[in-house]
Amino acid sequence: MVQEALTNVHKHAADAETHVRVHCTRRRLHLTVTNEHGVGGTPAGLPSGGHGLLGIAERIRLVGGELTAGPTPDGGFEIAAEIPLDDVPQMQSTRMKATR
Repeated sequence: MVQEALTNVHKHAADAETHVRVHCTRRRLHLTVTNEHGVGGTPAGLPSGGHGLLGIAERIRLVGGELTAGPTPDGGFEIAAEIPLDDVPQMQSTRMKATR
């Protein structure tokens, strides 16, 4: 979701300041990508199929989550997902190790 949301920002508001927030509780993963108002347009080399938000929503629904997306009062855009972790046991047991 975050990758697709950042691609959308780059396509539609390339100069906008963008914030990615990740918050996790024992039962839910919360992801939010918010960009301020910006100027964009599809840069050369980036295809625009027009299905980015639909694809994100479908993937979030497949794991039992919910997605909201829409404009912000200041002219930006926000995509937020809430994903239940108790329905996705492999996510709870996954450990990531940083390497240098």
